[in-house]
Amino acid sequence: MVPEHWQEALTYYHQAYEQAHDECAEPFPGIVEALQLLRSKGVRMAVVTGKGAHTANFTLNHLRIAKYFEIVEAGQEDAVVKAIAMRRILRAWQMDPQEAAYIGDAASDVEQSAEAGVLPLAAEWAETATIHLLEETRPYASFTSITDFISWITQNVEATTAASK
Repeated sequence: MVPEHWQEALTYYHQAYEQAHDECAEPFPGIVEALQLLRSKGVRMAVVTGKGAHTANFTLNHLRIAKYFEIVEAGQEDAVVKAIAMRRILRAWQMDPQEAAYIGDAASDVEQSAEAGVLPLAAEWAETATIHLLEETRPYASFTSITDFISWITQNVEATTAASK
């Protein structure tokens, strides 16, 4: 690629990315129910992703789930350091790490959440999940279906004071 044409290449990438979303017009079945359940319990939610800001926001809006998230921490051009992004969100919310959880579908998500001190949860329901590649760090809980995740939320996540008023 010719360096002076990077902006054109990025524009082309964004267009192709958006067109590819026509094949994935809905979130996984049950995701909206899980988000609604967490919201009903007063759980604050954010997204920490390796995607760039444009593609992350496009995906959340395309899937009509952006409204559930207060903060979107997108990847940086030079690195994806999710643990730093998680800590930044916790500081903004004035929360201790042990009051938070992060669910991801990659082995690195579990490692990064453990590094940040938050509860590492594993989403293994997608074919692309790489949790099985973990060697040392293990998730606190792992879910092979969204139904299992919803059951875990119901049994383990208490409503906050704000949500129960």
